[in-house]
Amino acid sequence: MPERSVSTRWVADRLVGAVAAEPLLDLRLETHVTGIAPGPHGLHGRLRVTTAGGGHGPFDAVVNALWEGRLAIDATLGLPPPSTWSHRYRVAVFLRTTEPVTLPNVVVVTGPFGDVKNYNGRDFYLSWYDTGLLISGTDVAPPALTPLTDERRAALADEVVARLGAVLPGVAQLPPITASRQLAGGWVFAAGYGQLDDPASTLHQRDRIGMVRHGNYVSVDTGKYSVAPWLARTIADGLL
Repeated sequence: MPERSVSTRWVADRLVGAVAAEPLLDLRLETHVTGIAPGPHGLHGRLRVTTAGGGHGPFDAVVNALWEGRLAIDATLGLPPPSTWSHRYRVAVFLRTTEPVTLPNVVVVTGPFGDVKNYNGRDFYLSWYDTGLLISGTDVAPPALTPLTDERRAALADEVVARLGAVLPGVAQLPPITASRQLAGGWVFAAGYGQLDDPASTLHQRDRIGMVRHGNYVSVDTGKYSVAPWLARTIADGLL
């Protein structure tokens, strides 16, 4: 069965558009959340959100849907983390060609992990795990990441394409017809740890997701991108 892929950038752009167009939402952008401050009734009362710029609230309920920063905020309330977890920062190549290419979606699962997503014949997502994994850690807060220089970005992108091209010949035809190329990525949080090429790694147990509620405070691990809408609806129904 051929894999079907949806551009997460396309989805993200429309999510941002929907949020921006919702008049009932009060957006507080570019705000660094540092913790939660319960009132006299604890987590069963109204809660304030503390940020680097001051406090906000009080609110009837607070949902912590952060990604790499979620456990650190939970810790300000004394809530225990999961039994195992890891933070990994991964990058991949987003490439656009000058002409259509009939390259199938492929996932390489023997040895090092890599994948190719062909969204529309000209827009591609290319990843090679060993090259794209820049840093990882198992502390409550993710490790510090050194900013990439332009030269380092170019070298990593070249290596991703070369490593994939060594096992998938179709990828080797992309560099000569590349119109644009960007190396981008972000943090990956998982309630597990280990290496992807290790069958015993708990990273393969991606069903360990969901939400934990303590009074009017909800901490949610969305896990895979596709389950976020279902979790959002479940949380909203529970709070109402």
